[in-house]
Amino acid sequence: MKTGRRHESLIPLSREHQYGLLVCLRLHRGMENHRADLDWLSERAEKVIRFFESDLRMHLEAEEEIVFRAMRGIEGAGATIAELVDEHRNLARLVDRLRQHEDLRLAPLLREFADLLKSHIRKEERVLFPCYERNISPREAGHVKRRVLEVIGSAMKPKHPVLLE
Repeated sequence: MKTGRRHESLIPLSREHQYGLLVCLRLHRGMENHRADLDWLSERAEKVIRFFESDLRMHLEAEEEIVFRAMRGIEGAGATIAELVDEHRNLARLVDRLRQHEDLRLAPLLREFADLLKSHIRKEERVLFPCYERNISPREAGHVKRRVLEVIGSAMKPKHPVLLE
């Protein structure tokens, strides 16, 4: 059943998308004032790594294992899903690069991470989720809802709000 703007089975994922967009916003705004401040950049890199490990990794896995799997066979979804999976891998690679950073490379890596995460979330919200909502069966949506709640919970609040500051 669709409630409001987003199908109820996708609401926890959309909530987590809001947290991800907040991380992107904090990075973009902070870079305007701190692009040469190595302490700030290092602290941000650590927060991004912790956010990826505590929240984003499980979110990406839930999308792939639950939502993307449920959408197999939906006409027109395959190419978008392939792009999104590739973006998931690129986000993980960027986090690995942040772990091994050289101070002078932190600002471009953080900017690349924020840009990719923001565009990725927008693609899911504006392209994939509407396709899901138009095509998913009520039975499959019920299964997706149960599984998403099992894996990431309701996402009523961020797991670690300090990471979003």
